[in-house]
Amino acid sequence: VEEYHVGGRPVTVDPDGVVSSPPWARTNTNYLTIKSKVGDGTEVAWGDLMSDFPNVWTADHRCRGIFQSLARFRVPPLDTESGNKLFQKLYQGGAPDIMATARVGKIYDPRDPAQDPDEDPLNPATWQWTDNGILCAAHIMRAYPDLTSADFDWDFIAAEADRADAMVATLTGMERRARCWGVWPSESRRGETMQQVLDSIGAEVVLSDEGLIRIRLIDDEPTPEITFGSKHITELTWKSGPEAVERPNVCRIKYYSPERGYDMGEINMSGIAWAHIQEEIDRYGEKIFDVELPFCPSASQAQRIARRLFLQARADAGAIKTNMAGVAAWGITYADIEDDDAEETMLCRL
Repeated sequence: VEEYHVGGRPVTVDPDGVVSSPPWARTNTNYLTIKSKVGDGTEVAWGDLMSDFPNVWTADHRCRGIFQSLARFRVPPLDTESGNKLFQKLYQGGAPDIMATARVGKIYDPRDPAQDPDEDPLNPATWQWTDNGILCAAHIMRAYPDLTSADFDWDFIAAEADRADAMVATLTGMERRARCWGVWPSESRRGETMQQVLDSIGAEVVLSDEGLIRIRLIDDEPTPEITFGSKHITELTWKSGPEAVERPNVCRIKYYSPERGYDMGEINMSGIAWAHIQEEIDRYGEKIFDVELPFCPSASQAQRIARRLFLQARADAGAIKTNMAGVAAWGITYADIEDDDAEETMLCRL
């Protein structure tokens, strides 16, 4: 745990859990303790909860593999004026929210020879913490009850993890291409959370020829996996993007902002030409395209991803009918489509 916030303010938490920052700490006493477990799979049930609620919390309530904190608030004496004043100061709006900034969760990295890909996922003794976006996505998906390690193409994932760690230029320097930070409520739908993670790192799930799961970064200019020429195409229809009155012309971006206390923060896109199509704004008014990336910790990463999504939302679309060559496109994502009439080749997402 790197930092705790109570009621939006940073506090110091001693090794025994005592919050030693004012107003929670007083001479010879304190009114708040916070204890945390990192979620490494070795957790046992909270002794304090078993003692205080023996009929509710038992030794079976271990919550293994989940980062968790236990906070205990104390109430100052209410039979004195000073105690009542302190109560109002501490709990005027009820028990304050507690937030922990922590690096938790160990993740399998297939690039590390010390880690065994066939290891029991409930006992990841050799795993390490990482914010590599590809590895985080694989880790979340691997936890699905109907999937095992054998369902993943780890060689491919290792290569994509290297690409996620590659340094890219930003306005202020360099950073790794795809990182993943964040939390999600336990009641969230698994598929929705997984898609938010993929969107936040700029990746997609594809299958290998053998049916193994791959997690692939999406490039701004992806490599075509197949080419369809005039000899393959029997019919081609094309539409020049959404109608102008419906086409998005303003891009707004929110991301998981460290600068805003790890809350969703909106990026100021003023003066960014690609995010404001001024000619269309003047003619048709603003048509907003919102991009929310709740697991993206970088404004630069968020803008790289949002730019692609925004351009795709404005892009041309079409349909082709092919001869039997079209069967080869099964399971393929990107193709070059050759339009002889227009004398151009179009890179398309299928």
